[in-house]
Amino acid sequence: MKLGFLVLKASFAKHYAGLIEGALARGVSVTLLVDQTGDECGVNGYEFPRRETLPVFRNGTPRVETYRTRVELARLLTGRRLDAVFTLIADPRRPTIWFLREAFPDLLRAQLQTVPNPNILTEFAAFDVVYGLTQEWVPWAAEYHVRLGIVPEAERDDWTKRLESVFVPVGFAEMEQLAYVDRATVRARFGMPEGKPIVLYLPFPFESTKHHGDVWPRRIYGARRPMQYVNALLG
Repeated sequence: MKLGFLVLKASFAKHYAGLIEGALARGVSVTLLVDQTGDECGVNGYEFPRRETLPVFRNGTPRVETYRTRVELARLLTGRRLDAVFTLIADPRRPTIWFLREAFPDLLRAQLQTVPNPNILTEFAAFDVVYGLTQEWVPWAAEYHVRLGIVPEAERDDWTKRLESVFVPVGFAEMEQLAYVDRATVRARFGMPEGKPIVLYLPFPFESTKHHGDVWPRRIYGARRPMQYVNALLG
């Protein structure tokens, strides 16, 4: 078995981490296919997948291959003879998965749902299998797409059945990383004694919202309940 993971953004690697560790532990060949077509210096340059920012794995070292064109990607897939390729999204702006469907019909294309947003299931037809959070996402995604006008009401049942036929609920895959966290090392690093319960406090990052205005900090979070409803409706 040979698995490939499309790294279209730097953040993709962390979502795959648990799966990659599990595959390496079983002796499965893993290749990271790192997309270099994005803007390394633009406003979203922090998401550019650089080789040096890829995580280090406990159970082995996956092969890392970079590509800039579809021709290069096709050459890599042909050379590595992969059995399956994982990704998080089928981005219409960069239709990599649709290209793979046409060029490599025998290659299994798998989508991994990592965020609670039904919008990522819009392009599910490009995949052979969708590993999702829970089975409830099938009717929820159908309702979402009908309400947005992406799927006509008359096609709701057919759309739902097609998604259901490829949807496999697996839970939150990123949580698999917990199995690889050394708790004693983490406690020692932060000076936390063994046996003492820990409560993790995650405050709202107010400083991160300045460039988005003050809608959430002041008009929702910081307002009285009646005004919260009014501001939410106006927004």
